[in-house]
Amino acid sequence: KKISALGYDAVEFLITNPAAIHVEELKRLLERYNVKVSGFRTGLVYLKGGLRFSDPDAVMRARAVQRVKEIAKLAAEFDAQVLVGLMQGNLGKGEDVQRAKVWIKESLRECARFAADHGVTISLEPVNRFELGYHNTVAEVMEFLGEVNQDGVKVRMLLDTFHMNIEDPSIPAGIVAARELLGHVHFADSNRYAPGCGHINFFEIVKVLKALGYDGYITVEVLPVPDLYGAAKLSIEYLKTVLLYAEVRVGGSIL
Repeated sequence: KKISALGYDAVEFLITNPAAIHVEELKRLLERYNVKVSGFRTGLVYLKGGLRFSDPDAVMRARAVQRVKEIAKLAAEFDAQVLVGLMQGNLGKGEDVQRAKVWIKESLRECARFAADHGVTISLEPVNRFELGYHNTVAEVMEFLGEVNQDGVKVRMLLDTFHMNIEDPSIPAGIVAARELLGHVHFADSNRYAPGCGHINFFEIVKVLKALGYDGYITVEVLPVPDLYGAAKLSIEYLKTVLLYAEVRVGGSIL
């Protein structure tokens, strides 16, 4: 109700167990307040559930793939995306990054095929080096997706301004480079606070998105500062001004 009243078009959920979601009740609430679902984020499947695509244990990798398939089935109920970043997983001592990338590729391809059969897109996010030890930059993930996207498989990219501010020389240039793969966008300022609370130039970013014809969601993924509602309010009030430069929808998610 509060998100709708602030003017958000959609919400985005961190999810661990899709079986715990009461689908019809959620649909009822979303319809009541005229809010959509922009995506389901999978980071907690790794952070809380310990499941990752890079796990050397084939049984654990299979469980990770199965969980993402379950999330994809849920996403199909809401015409939403499945968003993958941290679920690639940090590597343990002695684990080889090149071997891990092969496992991630295989896992993503299997999940993407399943998701596509249910009309769902998976988008992969470059994550900064302090949170993930590889696939940090737009260029790295673009190269990796060149290997993933074979034989009809199509995984897209999720670009997050917070991560890009750390890893990429230019956020607008990174968006332009990824334009053919761009599937989803997260907005957070340089300090992971609400847009407008740091030094990222969102006016330039929005102009680039408009020029590229991006028509997906922009999701606010920020820390709850000063609190949950305050962060949501700060974000939408700032972005209402910025978004005068482009006709794009806005979704909200709080870390």
